[in-house]
Amino acid sequence: MLCSLATAYAQRNYIPGGIITLQQDSVKGLIDYRNWGVAPSVISFKSADGKEQVFKPADIQGFWVVSPDENYVSRQVKLDITPQSVDYLSRNETRIYQEDTVFLTRISNGIYPLYEYTDKNDRIHYIFEGADHPAEELQMIRKSYEDKDGTKGIQDLPYYKQQLFILFQDCEKIAESTSRLSYRKADLQGIFVRYNNCKNPHKAIVAQKKEKVPVSFGLLAGISANSYSFKGQQRYTEGKYDNTVGPLLGVALEIPVARNRQQFSLNGELFYKEIKAGSVIEGIENYSVHHVDFKLSYLQLNVLARYTYPGKVVKPYATAGMGNAFAVSAKDEMTTNYTDGRVKVESAMDGVRKYEQSLIGGIGIHCKGWEIEGRYNASNGFSSLTYLKTTVSSWQLLVRYMLF
Repeated sequence: MLCSLATAYAQRNYIPGGIITLQQDSVKGLIDYRNWGVAPSVISFKSADGKEQVFKPADIQGFWVVSPDENYVSRQVKLDITPQSVDYLSRNETRIYQEDTVFLTRISNGIYPLYEYTDKNDRIHYIFEGADHPAEELQMIRKSYEDKDGTKGIQDLPYYKQQLFILFQDCEKIAESTSRLSYRKADLQGIFVRYNNCKNPHKAIVAQKKEKVPVSFGLLAGISANSYSFKGQQRYTEGKYDNTVGPLLGVALEIPVARNRQQFSLNGELFYKEIKAGSVIEGIENYSVHHVDFKLSYLQLNVLARYTYPGKVVKPYATAGMGNAFAVSAKDEMTTNYTDGRVKVESAMDGVRKYEQSLIGGIGIHCKGWEIEGRYNASNGFSSLTYLKTTVSSWQLLVRYMLF
């Protein structure tokens, strides 16, 4: 049974971990883990006796979580947090600095541990330190410039290469390779590991493992309540088309985005659906009766963006995106019965359009592999005529079960 949406917002995502106190004591407990994209300014900790505490970076030496295996340290550091967008840099020459005690993610240890920090502008910083070397940012400065001829542009100044060249001078080959180094996590992490192996070849270096993206696959089923509207003057637009209900059956794929695998994801769906629209229209002076019948079966491919509110068990989510439906069978038939007994069967609109596009929005909840979602789907319908517009509005109820 799916869990109640009302309890979702009371949930916290406490997972095993611990803190390191200012006295260097390790205390195990539970950390309210949020898969932080931006470095957290505070964390919530629950000790073994159930007591909840909130810690700022200045309150503790650091903390860790068991799964995923992540370690954070508290360090005072000066960071250049100037936004990196071309628009901002072209209008502002003044750089913005942040000097504060913050939580840094450790991505390798050794003689010079390496850390990562993402600021409020989503700019990623890399910081190193040593036994006799306070925490220092590896500087990659982007700034605007103007040539003598008045040409303006943006340039990258890789100061970090000189910093690392000086730092690694006692391992000549490592120092020489800094000139080819990119300001990326994998490259920086790799050179710090190689340097530590150069200095201590018999001592294992722990580096943060590359995070695996857990792709999920599932089955879906549901129903769709459809309503129809026509805009244009044709015989079949004069009738009343009642709402209909059709089945939805298919498969679903979820791909988490970057670190926020519990929050942001891309979702793909492929399912079967049906559209049935019919009406009875009285002809001129009741000399005839028109029976209009539209029946289409589609395979619809949806591409959706989803935000999921973090929770330990119940996770509410909102989704939006686009759908593309391709008709595998189509019928547009108008049967005219005349008072003299004649019957005429013909195409209602000389062939329907077999490609349909939709805008989609919905909300739902995820609980232990099960998902239930209410969704609105608005499509451009099945008219193939330029002077006739059809709109299909669908309220859908979906149930998904994620197999893995």
